Amino acid sequence: MCRGAQILVHEACRITALEEAIRGSVFEKIFDYHADTVALGAMAKRAECRTPS
Repeated sequence: MCRGAQILVHEACRITALEEAIRGSVFEKIFDYHADTVALGAMAKRAECRTPS
């Protein structure tokens, strides 16, 4: 659905970097429905989203 998009809008957070800090907190549930920034970058690359010129 986003293949070749100029802009990809997505809720994201650096989950891997914060995993230990959020364990057992309310943020653990919130991060559950956010994409990890690293995974999101990989998805954007696979979808061939354009980068700014």
